[in-house]
Amino acid sequence: MENNNVILYVVAPTRAVLPQAKKLEDHLYNVYSAMTRSKELWDTLKKKYKAEDACFKKFVVAKFLHYKMVDSKTVGPQVQKLQLVFHNLIDKDMVVNEVFQVTTMIEKLPHSWNDFENYLKHKNKEMKLEDLLIRLKIEEDIKITKKKSHNISTLIGVNTIEEAPIKDKKIKK
Repeated sequence: MENNNVILYVVAPTRAVLPQAKKLEDHLYNVYSAMTRSKELWDTLKKKYKAEDACFKKFVVAKFLHYKMVDSKTVGPQVQKLQLVFHNLIDKDMVVNEVFQVTTMIEKLPHSWNDFENYLKHKNKEMKLEDLLIRLKIEEDIKITKKKSHNISTLIGVNTIEEAPIKDKKIKK
């Protein structure tokens, strides 16, 4: 078992746990060398790392709940960050199935994606995560292309001069 520079050896027949003194940092050695029984040391370490694990679970869940996608950044990297949060949840033995991931990604899309979000919500067929990621990439490419073409047409339109339409005036006699 190896955690934070603490190396412990479990010897099978005696079940003794022996810290390797030269690998321990001084402050860790001072804490754990006072313990005389291997079970006492084992229970202390187990308790310490379980508490850290519980805190990490709370942190990951909070990070997931507060995650928001924004319009100012592209969706691709934001989806990747959300996938990392999902992987952290799964690593901590929390149940996160594929349907939950797909639905959450759709719900967390930025405000400018509302039309696409509504389109995805009204699909009758259940969507796989891989399919959603492909659709998001395609939609993002379309949005980028439209934005570029709009910017180009705006630049071209700046230099054109339009004449006012000539109105036929009837001359009164």
